[in-house]
Amino acid sequence: LRVEKDLVLEMDQKLKRVTVPCWRDVVFKYIESLANTDVSKKTVETYKLCLEAHTFPVWGERLIDEITGLEIRELVNQKADRSPSHQKNILKYIRASFTFAVENGLI
Repeated sequence: LRVEKDLVLEMDQKLKRVTVPCWRDVVFKYIESLANTDVSKKTVETYKLCLEAHTFPVWGERLIDEITGLEIRELVNQKADRSPSHQKNILKYIRASFTFAVENGLI
């Protein structure tokens, strides 16, 4: 029974990896969709650079539905040496990525 439970959990994880994208994939899709709107190229580049620099080292390969609100707040608070406006921008970019994921059925 223990082996069967372990196999069920392992298969569940494999299925989840196939159906739920990782954070990096969601950000790339979001940036691509943002580039196809009327947003300036500079704005798109700013979103891309900020999300890559601040979130990829921590969440890059994590499944997006495993990232919690607490982890987001901790990430923004870790950037306490940054200006308050930069912290707000980081949070805004992360929120926009999650909103994109929800609107497109990724979460």
